[in-house]
Amino acid sequence: MRHVLMALAAFALVGLIGASNVQAAKKADKGSTEGVIESITGTAPALTLSVKGAGKKAVAVSLTTTEKTSVTVDGQAKTLTDLKAGAHVKYTASGGVVSTIDATAAAAPKKKKKAA
Repeated sequence: MRHVLMALAAFALVGLIGASNVQAAKKADKGSTEGVIESITGTAPALTLSVKGAGKKAVAVSLTTTEKTSVTVDGQAKTLTDLKAGAHVKYTASGGVVSTIDATAAAAPKKKKKAA
């Protein structure tokens, strides 16, 4: 009986995680969305970006680029290869495919002040 309850709990947890990823993907498809690039995989023009939004309930969303994806970094036209992890991006997507990406170059890490 204990094993059955543990199995049911595991299935419920997987269902909740899957549901939140579906909700994040749907949110990414509604107009312009923003976040920070966590990772970039693939070869241009078919890159997969993992972008994490802001806030307590933020989740990472996987987005795919194509040769038609338009990219700007700090207001200047760039290419997909100019995107870097850590950059803040605002993007427009439909069906998980990105049409525009407006990025701000990743900020340098802040130095910690030494206690006096």
